[in-house]
Amino acid sequence: MTTNADEQFRQAAVDGNLDGVIEALTIGADVNARGEYGDTALNEAAERGHIDVVRHLIESGADIDNKGGADKTPVMNAAFAGHVPVVRLLLEHGATINNDLLSSVQLKVSILEENAEAGMVRPDAVDAWKGFLNFLIAARLKQDLPEIIEGLSTAGEKKNALERVESAANRGVDISAAVPRLREMISDEDAETRGAATRAVSMHYAYSRNWDSLRELFETGDEEVKLNAIPSLVYSARGGLDVSPMMTTMTNLLSENALDLRHDAAITLGYAATNGVDVSSAIPQITSLLSDREPDARKMAAWALYRIAKYICDISAAVPALQSLAADEDEGVREMAKEALTMAESRRE
Repeated sequence: MTTNADEQFRQAAVDGNLDGVIEALTIGADVNARGEYGDTALNEAAERGHIDVVRHLIESGADIDNKGGADKTPVMNAAFAGHVPVVRLLLEHGATINNDLLSSVQLKVSILEENAEAGMVRPDAVDAWKGFLNFLIAARLKQDLPEIIEGLSTAGEKKNALERVESAANRGVDISAAVPRLREMISDEDAETRGAATRAVSMHYAYSRNWDSLRELFETGDEEVKLNAIPSLVYSARGGLDVSPMMTTMTNLLSENALDLRHDAAITLGYAATNGVDVSSAIPQITSLLSDREPDARKMAAWALYRIAKYICDISAAVPALQSLAADEDEGVREMAKEALTMAESRRE
C-alpha cells in the first residue's frame, strides 16, 4: 500500500531533494516503495543523476537491482541517461550488469557512429560513449569472473571462457584468481589454448607491473610462448609504462629467429624511448637489426633509432648503418632510415 510518506519520498528522489528523502524515510517511508510502473526512489534518482540521493538510498538499504518501468534497473536508468558517476557508484555497491544494458548501450554507440558519419554528432561524443561501453564490458567481465574461471576447467565451455578471460585481461580487469589455471593451460596440448592462456597471463602481468613473472615467460625457451607474450610488451611501452625492468628481455628478443619477435621488440624499444625510458644500451643490437634479412625488421629498427634520437640520446654509432640503407630494395626501409638520419643530424646540431 502506498502512503503519503512514500509519495513524498519518491517525489523528493525525483527532485534530487536529499533533505526531503531523509525526512520521508524518518517518518516511515518504505525505501523500496514502488510507483505505478514499478520504479522505486532509487530508479528515479539514478535516471536523473542525483548521485547524493542515490548514495543515501543505497546506504538506507534500497534494492539496487529493482526492476522498474520497462524492466530497467537503477544502473540501466543511469546508464541510458549517460550518468556515468552514478553508474560507477551503483557498480561499486554490487549492481548487476545484464545483457540488456550492454545491448542497449551498444545500439546507442552504433547510432551515434552513423550520425557522426553524417555530420550530425561530434566525434568526441561517440568516443565518450565508446569509452563508457568499454567500461561496462570490463565491469561485466569482472562480475562474471568466478563463472569464467569455472568454465576454464569445463570441456564444453573452455574456449568461450578463454576468450572472455583474455578480453578481461586486455581491459585491465584483475584476473589474479584465474592465473593458476591459465599457467597450467600454457602447457595444454592444443595450440589455440596455449596461445590464449599465454596472452591473457602476459597481459595481466603487464597491467599489474609484475615484471618478474612476465620475464619468466620469455625465459622458457618456448618460441610459441614468446610470440603470444610479446604483444603485452608492445602494449606496455605504447601505453607509457616504465618497461625498463624488461630491457634485457627486449634486447635479447632482437636476435630471435622469429621475425615477429624481432619486429615487435624493436617497436617496444621505440615506444619506450618515446615515453622517456632510457633504451640507449640497446642501440648496438638495434643497429645490427638494420642488416636483418627481413625488410619489416630493418624498417622497425630504423624507426626505433629515430625515436631514440628524437627522445633519448645521440645515435651517431648507428649512422653508418643507416646510411647504407639508402640503397635498400624496400622503399619503406629507405624512407625510415632517411628520417632516422635526419633526426640524428638534428640532435647533433
